[in-house]
Amino acid sequence: AAAEGVDATVWDVRVAKPLDPQMLDDAASHPAVVTIEDGYREGGIGSAIADQLEQRPGPTPRLSVLGVPVQFIPHGKPDAILAGFGLDADGVAAATRTLLSSAEG
Repeated sequence: AAAEGVDATVWDVRVAKPLDPQMLDDAASHPAVVTIEDGYREGGIGSAIADQLEQRPGPTPRLSVLGVPVQFIPHGKPDAILAGFGLDADGVAAATRTLLSSAEG
């Protein structure tokens, strides 16, 4: 990220409820926020973070919530399954680039 001129803050969410107010304040101060989880996107922690950020007064950062869709997933190696949903390093980097380019435009 730094090689591409991207300054990023990373939070490892340890507690889902209640969400850490300091983490939410930090996230709200950024122009773009990407959440990543290897669990279901729908109803997951990323959705909860996005919901909290959207309810705050003031500008909402652009959001990208990455996670596993709620659908039948054939058996396979976990790394291959996650990569298929863009939840590997390349997929996360691509989603982040897309979000950042939309935030600039």
